[in-house]
Amino acid sequence: PHRAPLDPTAEVVAMLGRVAQAPLFAAADSTPLRLADAEAVRTEWSFTVPLGRVAPRALAEVFRAHGTDPFGPAYADALAMLGRDAVDGLMVGEVDLVALAGDRWWVVDWKSNRLGDDAATYTPEALTGTMQAHHYALQLHLYLYGLHRYLRSRIADYAYDTHVGGATYAFLRGMETPGDGLVTHRPTAAFIDALDHLLAPDA
Repeated sequence: PHRAPLDPTAEVVAMLGRVAQAPLFAAADSTPLRLADAEAVRTEWSFTVPLGRVAPRALAEVFRAHGTDPFGPAYADALAMLGRDAVDGLMVGEVDLVALAGDRWWVVDWKSNRLGDDAATYTPEALTGTMQAHHYALQLHLYLYGLHRYLRSRIADYAYDTHVGGATYAFLRGMETPGDGLVTHRPTAAFIDALDHLLAPDA
């Protein structure tokens, strides 16, 4: 339960302060970077990618073969259970924030979910389960794939390993304790290549 009395304005200001100081990004040498350290920021960035015909089981095989902890084979099993139906057409995504930080591009997604009153529900370990259960893990990988496709079309010497830093999911209600409320992940180049072959075989 909330502390009493509750000052909504003060709570929002405090939350914004925590977000501003949070290590949302990391330099290539793993030095933590804040939003203020970003060299460029784009909010509500949209992308559209043509899709070949693909089913959840095929996506699961990419995670099984190329996924890395904590979103590897165990998550592939959950993903495969989404259904048998294949889809095609256009994949449209809207990313809360895309930023250039430490000379690499990052995706940030804000989550306002209330996962519980216990701070333990917002530890990195607990949030891994949340990412899997709600399939935010799939969303994270697809957002990075959309960014990959966009950067590849815009940067002459583009290379995923050079230009993409990763993605951070920030669970805003859980960021009171440093290190909590954040899930940061970076799929391998092999994963992104396999996803590209699956989703856009003719690209």
